Amino acid sequence: MKHVNRTTITALAICLLCNGCLGPINEDSPRANMELVWDDFAARYCSFEARGVDWDNIYDKYVEASDDITTDGELFTLLSAMLSELDDPHVALQTQGMGEYFSGGYDHWPTDFSLDLVKDVYLQEARSPKGYPTYTYGRLTESIGYIHLALITEENTVPMDSILSWFGDLSAIVLDLRNNGGGSSFQDLVIAGFFTDSRRTAYSQVYRNGPDYNDFSKPAYEKIVPSKKNRHTGRVIVLTNRRTVSAGETTVIAMSALPNVTVVGTRTAGAQSDVLVRRMLNDWRYYITVNLVYSHDGKCYEGVGFEPDIKVANTSSDLLDSRDRVLEAAIELIESGD
Repeated sequence: MKHVNRTTITALAICLLCNGCLGPINEDSPRANMELVWDDFAARYCSFEARGVDWDNIYDKYVEASDDITTDGELFTLLSAMLSELDDPHVALQTQGMGEYFSGGYDHWPTDFSLDLVKDVYLQEARSPKGYPTYTYGRLTESIGYIHLALITEENTVPMDSILSWFGDLSAIVLDLRNNGGGSSFQDLVIAGFFTDSRRTAYSQVYRNGPDYNDFSKPAYEKIVPSKKNRHTGRVIVLTNRRTVSAGETTVIAMSALPNVTVVGTRTAGAQSDVLVRRMLNDWRYYITVNLVYSHDGKCYEGVGFEPDIKVANTSSDLLDSRDRVLEAAIELIESGD
């Protein structure tokens, strides 16, 4: 779908028809800010088709209301509503000085995981590396290790070597990425490198690069390189849920390219893209996603989430009963040899 820069047309029409009779244009008006955000998303945003959004219709829906805005609070409410149409957890709006923050797509995700429950009920001894509280690890049985990773950052790849060394020779490891909030690009490849002994294609990426909503660059293929440190190349069960997002999701996608990996749980958030931070005329910030990720077998999970190999879900009553059915399914899968 082609789009037209509406802000440019509006400005030209005023200049040509009025020839300055209206006086100076307020460059920081609510409408000017709204159109700047709309135009920038039209030029850069990557997921209109993936999320089934007609961005031109969104303009028509909100533009007239922007003329009636008289306060910053009303502008924040309108822009938040407009951006929420994308249902994208990476899309956000942050005010300057008001302390207001909007981010889309989080409010309907279920709460179906408790790390405290895993620590108290399933781990023989819960441990965290000194200085790395986002890691939790331990043994589920004498032959099955467990690692929960809450974030994917450059610093958080450091402890993996020592954790694998501490485990020693195990038959399998459960890598729990439930409630993983994401982090840094390409650290997913580092994590995956601890679980393979050969180079593999993890995924590819394409970026918006033209005026059409479906204009994208040629794919850039990202590789998993085996770690030169400790590695576990035996069986790995990766656990996921709806709150596995961003770099947490791309870690799942990268891990799924390995033949020794099985993914168990529920589908992920469906938000894997990189984020570009931009400024409005009034100095507020907004966040745009600019690329799409395709798995090693050519599938894009933006807007829908990665589907696990084996679907298992916890219910709220399970957690109240101190049960984690997803983790239990992983243990059973390993012990049965399936």
